[in-house]
Amino acid sequence: MIKAPLILLGAPRSGTTLLFRALSQHRELWHLVAESHRILEGPWHPKRFSRFSNRPPENYQLTEATRVGLRADFYRGAVNYASAQSWKLRADFYRGPGQRYLNRAVAEGIGRYSRGRKPASIRLLEKTPKNAVRAKWMNALFPKARFVRLVREAVPNISSLYYGWKANDTLGKGRRGRYSKSGYPIMTQLGLRDFGGSHWSFVLPPHWEGLRGGELLDVCAFQYFSSNYWMERDLTALLPERCLNIAYEDLIQQPLATVERILDFAGLSPAAYDYRYLKSLPRINSVTVSEAEKKQTFLEIERKLKTFALDTFFQTAEARK
Repeated sequence: MIKAPLILLGAPRSGTTLLFRALSQHRELWHLVAESHRILEGPWHPKRFSRFSNRPPENYQLTEATRVGLRADFYRGAVNYASAQSWKLRADFYRGPGQRYLNRAVAEGIGRYSRGRKPASIRLLEKTPKNAVRAKWMNALFPKARFVRLVREAVPNISSLYYGWKANDTLGKGRRGRYSKSGYPIMTQLGLRDFGGSHWSFVLPPHWEGLRGGELLDVCAFQYFSSNYWMERDLTALLPERCLNIAYEDLIQQPLATVERILDFAGLSPAAYDYRYLKSLPRINSVTVSEAEKKQTFLEIERKLKTFALDTFFQTAEARK
């Protein structure tokens, strides 16, 4: 049984992985080894909806059978890193594709160890950025959940998305987009002027069709603003005491105060938290970029944002339906 889950929401590349790793140091929180694509994209894969998107149709309702099945899958897959003190996982120990596979193997080892001690009732910690556009249905799945919404400033978040899209991993003689594994082969439909890959990466908001003929930075800005738009829209329907807004910049500059604020919000005892993790926050999912290139990208994003309007893409997509 899962009670009062703590669900982290945020645009991709907004710092949700860092926050997730920090909160996973609490002994009362159980979580999946990886993001929940394998579970949630059973019933919620875009191909199951009339409009191909990570956001279900507004009239979509969870059946009781689906709700029970998903909760059982989350409970079955949940592990607890903090229960294996000698196997503390620090993401900065493992870099590159080979190291990430090692990271996953170690995490699965922790999972097997901790599952033997799993109680019948657990507090779940869930983090999957695609949930940013489907918080409404995460609430339907877990009506007693508490939501932490993480927001990062637009320009650095969009820049991080941009370099995430361009990042590739080399495995033997093959290359693939680092973040396209959980994406979709739809990019040829868009015909972007500066991107030749076949797979969409990160969250797929509705109205993405309005991006046809644009640039990769358009896609990244669309993902950022769409994620925050749908989060705001869905969470305003909930009671204020069930939602907490956190700024990424506060997490970086004041990690201790930020985590303690979340623990208080979630009703979690500070005595069960391992504060050693916060002494030196690791770099998470980093992409190597020169400072000169990053500065130029920031300038390009700032210019683009002067004329960017999310409604324009919504209207264009509707016209092309």
